[in-house]
Amino acid sequence: MTVVELRLGPRPDEPGPPISQGPQSYSADVTARLTDDAGKVVARYPEARSALLPLLHLVQAEDGYLTPAGIAFCAQYLALSPAEVTAVATFYSMYRRTPTGEYLVGVCTNTLCAVMGGDAILEVLEDHLDVHAGETTADGKVDRARLSAKVVHDPAAIKRLEQIVHPMLRSYHQKFLQDAEQAGAPVVVMDVPLLFETGGEKRVDAVVVVTTAPEVQRERILARGTMTAETLDAILARQTPDAEKRRRADFVVDTSHGLDPVRARIRDILAEVVKMPQRRS
Repeated sequence: MTVVELRLGPRPDEPGPPISQGPQSYSADVTARLTDDAGKVVARYPEARSALLPLLHLVQAEDGYLTPAGIAFCAQYLALSPAEVTAVATFYSMYRRTPTGEYLVGVCTNTLCAVMGGDAILEVLEDHLDVHAGETTADGKVDRARLSAKVVHDPAAIKRLEQIVHPMLRSYHQKFLQDAEQAGAPVVVMDVPLLFETGGEKRVDAVVVVTTAPEVQRERILARGTMTAETLDAILARQTPDAEKRRRADFVVDTSHGLDPVRARIRDILAEVVKMPQRRS
């Protein structure tokens, strides 16, 4: 029997007190501007308080991190208490509580990302920047917190990052497949960003493309509050067009009509792929 101990609570390196640095309140001009932006965000949700996460991103973008002023703004706008807003803000690691560097770099290291090479990528970045997770470089330029939108608009920086990341990911994919085959798994599913752009379709036996109408895709992404329209356009410009992905796919899953059709489609795909011959190189 394998025993796993889970200790719940803040990480040892978690900054505290929760949210105390920065301005205590916003000026009238800033409040008016944020109120206008918040109205556009809240309008996308059936209940105003459901927009708390994107509003936290809004005030974080204002100050560079969450401040008492940002917490107070969200609380007042959504008719919540500052304690309620703080409880949500401190639950998620995507919200920063202290000042950060000019450039923000982040790596997903949850279970799925770790399998896909997230831990290895983090180690390389920490070694290259000579900082640990949560630290800032000596010149105050780079903070390992999340990917900066500036990288999206810098093809040379993206190319350098891909040269580091893609070989490691391929190595992890190969080991993941080998382990799955040794375990007797009938089907292995991998979520691969930029599959066609990197020739990844040659390394799998079947390609499933998940799609929806362009306007629905845009609405869903922007509703998260984690990306600007400009950044989204820059990312889409680098990707293979959706129509081309669907043309080259073995299977297409359309998510425009709810989850029940999606679940049924996935069951059909899984039943079919187990009968397909291996074709990966």
